[in-house]
Amino acid sequence: MARLEHRLDVDAPPEDALDLVGDFTILSDFHPQVAICDVEGDGVGATRALTLGDGSEAVERLVALHPDGYEYEHVAGQAPLTRYRGRVRVIPRGAGCTIIWSAEVHAERDEVKVVRRLLGLIETGAESAKRFLEG
Repeated sequence: MARLEHRLDVDAPPEDALDLVGDFTILSDFHPQVAICDVEGDGVGATRALTLGDGSEAVERLVALHPDGYEYEHVAGQAPLTRYRGRVRVIPRGAGCTIIWSAEVHAERDEVKVVRRLLGLIETGAESAKRFLEG
């Protein structure tokens, strides 16, 4: 199992960042690699079916809500990924905030390659959120 984490300081109020990245349902609104985000359900237990720009698909389930973000897990898609549990958090930092994406990942094979791909997706989403929030 691999653990990964990406932190990014953002010059925007934490409330604004939480409205954007802390919303499980709107990933495609700011992430350039997520073409479609179809959500079923509301609150804990809701699922989102993601279609990436390259046509690959994944389904994720919301497993916990926190005042500073949420936790989610991989349900289907993107073989050889067998387990993925992630967390998105927004931590106040002066007038701005720090956005933290973290995850535990397990793949049946090619784990290093899978982790690199996921980290790339996380970094791209974080940078895009930063640009969106800082205007």
